[in-house]
Amino acid sequence: MTTRLGAFGLMAAIAPVACVMACNPAPGPARPAPSETPAQPAQGIAPERGNPVTPSQPGEPAPAASGDRALRVIEAGELIDTAMRKLNKDDGAGCLADLDRARALDSKTEARAAMTRAMCEMASGKCQAGKQRAEAWYSDNSRLSPELVARSVEGVASMYCRGGDMSPRDQMLQSVFELSQGAYTSTRDPAYCSARIATIRKLSPQVSPRDDRDEQIKSAVLVACTAGSTCLGRAGDCAAAWKSFQQPECPIPRGLASIADPAVRQKALADSFESIVTDCKGKPR
Repeated sequence: MTTRLGAFGLMAAIAPVACVMACNPAPGPARPAPSETPAQPAQGIAPERGNPVTPSQPGEPAPAASGDRALRVIEAGELIDTAMRKLNKDDGAGCLADLDRARALDSKTEARAAMTRAMCEMASGKCQAGKQRAEAWYSDNSRLSPELVARSVEGVASMYCRGGDMSPRDQMLQSVFELSQGAYTSTRDPAYCSARIATIRKLSPQVSPRDDRDEQIKSAVLVACTAGSTCLGRAGDCAAAWKSFQQPECPIPRGLASIADPAVRQKALADSFESIVTDCKGKPR
């Protein structure tokens, strides 16, 4: 989706050869001696050294040299690469600016970089526009069913949308995704984990599952209890992890409800906590 160096590298390799052939034409038959008044180039056309002048129709620009065209394509490809680097640093506005410059150099990049533009729009606060563009891209370039297209678009939005016009559902799905990342992939700080737990708990009454298969929304509160506590434990705040694990909305681990003795039930709950939040096993809380 984003790797275009191969194609652009090939163009870079071809361009010098094209220039050698164009800029050093083979000698032709002798030309007649010029008249006293040199011929003037066609109006609006600047002759290029080594290249024949092709007259254009009135009102049309002169055709660009093939070497110049190749350089523009290469530069456009480099701009797409820099756009992706900016996207990876959450610079959505800078990403869009580079894509606009690439499009001005080579209009064909727009179709090739459509999905990149969608993600940059998401990162610049235009989440809904980015989702619409991503949906169109998946529909045109994959064999996914409409249901899978919708899931794929929401997955991309969870990774790239930043503020702006995000809906409550967008925010909730993003918090579920980011909590899972903080719990199982990349260590974050406690404030990061707590903010996403709070978002899920705040929005869960507002966001209803679309159907019985809407598992991410159906399980969002459970994710806040388990992945949220694990995110906090991995971040080194076991006291906050334990507190989060015991919130009233968190489901009671299987079998605990049947334990009559409060002390035994609390011990079983603590054991369940340490089996889930392994970074806090044996640590004070």
